Amino acid sequence: MAIGSCAPTSRVAGEFAGDDDPYTGTIVGERIEMVSRKGNRCTGSFGSINPFATRLTSCVGDIGTVIMTCTDGRRVTAGFVAASCSSGMATGADQYGRPLNFSYTRE
Repeated sequence: MAIGSCAPTSRVAGEFAGDDDPYTGTIVGERIEMVSRKGNRCTGSFGSINPFATRLTSCVGDIGTVIMTCTDGRRVTAGFVAASCSSGMATGADQYGRPLNFSYTRE
């Protein structure tokens, strides 16, 4: 995926387990940005492990990685699984082991 005005945009929604501070944001190309209701901002990269598979198949089951840093000092590593070419789920954790779960849907 390429970053730019032609890159697809996906909406993101999720939260860290036990925080009661939901995050929303976007994925544009390979860049992800999520902001919590309380103002914590996490930014980073979102990429398929096999980007060619998404061009040749239905995308279902495509997997990839998410790596973000947050303004509160958290470093997040997650993996995603595509439910379709325009949606999926990601699960991961910060460096303290606090789980992060989010979903994404292309606009």
